[in-house]
Amino acid sequence: MKYIPCTEQEEKDILSFLGYESFDQFISFIPKDLLINEKYGISKGLSELELLAHMKNISSKNSEAISFIGAGAYDKYVPTIVDFLSSRSEFYTAYTPYQAEVSQGTLQYLYEYQSMICSLTGMDAANASLYDGASSVAEAAILASGHNKLNKILVSPFLNKNYLSVLKTHAKNLNLEISMLPENNHGQTSLDEIDLSNNDISSIIIQSPNFIGQIEDWSKISNKIKDLSTLLIGVADPTTLSILNPPGHCGVDIYVGEGQTLGNYLSYGGPYLGLMSVKNSLIRKIPGRIVGKTEDIDGKTGYTLTLQTREQHIRRERATSNICTNQGLIALRATLYLSLLGSEGLRKINQLSMSLAYYMSEEIDKIDGFTVVHKSNFINEFLVNTTNDAEEIANKCLKKGYSILPISKNKILIAVTEKRNKEQIDKLLDIFRKHK
Repeated sequence: MKYIPCTEQEEKDILSFLGYESFDQFISFIPKDLLINEKYGISKGLSELELLAHMKNISSKNSEAISFIGAGAYDKYVPTIVDFLSSRSEFYTAYTPYQAEVSQGTLQYLYEYQSMICSLTGMDAANASLYDGASSVAEAAILASGHNKLNKILVSPFLNKNYLSVLKTHAKNLNLEISMLPENNHGQTSLDEIDLSNNDISSIIIQSPNFIGQIEDWSKISNKIKDLSTLLIGVADPTTLSILNPPGHCGVDIYVGEGQTLGNYLSYGGPYLGLMSVKNSLIRKIPGRIVGKTEDIDGKTGYTLTLQTREQHIRRERATSNICTNQGLIALRATLYLSLLGSEGLRKINQLSMSLAYYMSEEIDKIDGFTVVHKSNFINEFLVNTTNDAEEIANKCLKKGYSILPISKNKILIAVTEKRNKEQIDKLLDIFRKHK
C-alpha cells in the first residue's frame, strides 16, 4: 500500500471526474463563515540543522522536577536496553499480526508477554494487551456482565478516579448499574454492611494497593462471594505483585492493571498498557488478541492468533469487545523489562521503594502540621494530612524542583519509586519543615 499524496494533475483529474473545476468549487457547500481564509503564519521550511536547533530552543524552556507523584502513573527507571531493543525496525510497528506465517517474531514476544503476565498475577490466561489501566477496568466489568448476565457493579471507593470515570462512560451505554462501596477507618473497602443475598451483583471491583496506597484483602472479599455468581475484579500495579500475594492466589476472577510501570515512561499520559488476565473459565470471554503456541506439519514451533471467533472482525456486534489493534509495542517494552529484571530483580526494586517510602512517611510524621493518615499497610504510596493549604505547598515545592500531588485542600498523595533517594527525600522534607 502506497502512502503518497496525489499530484496536482491527479487532483485535477479527480475533480474533473466528479464534475468540479476546482477544489474551491468542490467545498463551496461549506458556509463561508466556517472557512478560515487568513494565512496561518507558518514560516518557510527549515533545513534539518535549523529544525533541530529550533526544537532544542523550544525544549530548553521546559524544566524537570523530581517527581513524588503517583496516582496511577509512576516515575520508574527504564533500563537503556529496553529503549534500544524496542526501537529496532523489526518491532517498531503498530501492525496487528493477522498473517501468522510472516509475523512469528511479533507473535512470539506477545506469547512470552502473556506468559509473564500469567506468572506475575497467578492467573490462567492473559490477552496480548489492552489500551490502558482505565479501559482494562471497563472491559473487565463488561466481561463479567456478559458472563453472568447481571448488570450491577459494586466499586471500591478507593478505585483510581480516572478508572472510575471511564467505567461510568462504558456503563452508561450498556445499562450497567454502578454503586460505590463504603470505606472503613483504615483506608480500605468495607463489605460488612452490603447485602449480597439476592445474588444480583455482576462484579465487585477492588484495587490493591488502592488509590491512597493501602493494601486491600482480596481473599476476604472472595470468601464472601464464593457461593454467588458475582465475579471479583482485582486491580493492581503489576510491580507490587512481586512482593504481594498475586490475585490468582486470592480468589480474584479477573485481574486488570496499568502496565506503564513495566519499562515505560510517564510520557505525558501515554501511550500506556492495559493488562488483563483471567481464570480458564473466562478465556472465551476475554477481549483483545490472544496468541497461542502450536506446531506446524514439520513439528516446528509456531505462534498464531487464537480463539479469534471472540473478536469483532469475525463476529461484529456479537464480539466480546471492540478492542482492535492492541498496545503491542508497549507490551514488547514490558516483556523486555520483565525479562531483564526477572522475579528477583522486580522484588528488589519494590523492596527499595518500600524502604524509602516508610522512611519518608516516618519523617513526615515528625513535622508540625503534617500527619501520615495510615502509617502502615502500604508499599510505596501514602496519604498525608496537612493543616496547611496543600495546593500552596505543592506550588512551593515545584519552585524548588519537586512535584507532589495535592488531592484535596488538606491532603497530599505521596509516591516513592526506586528513582528517588534519601538525599532527594530529605530536601523535600526540608521544604515541608520551612513551610509556614
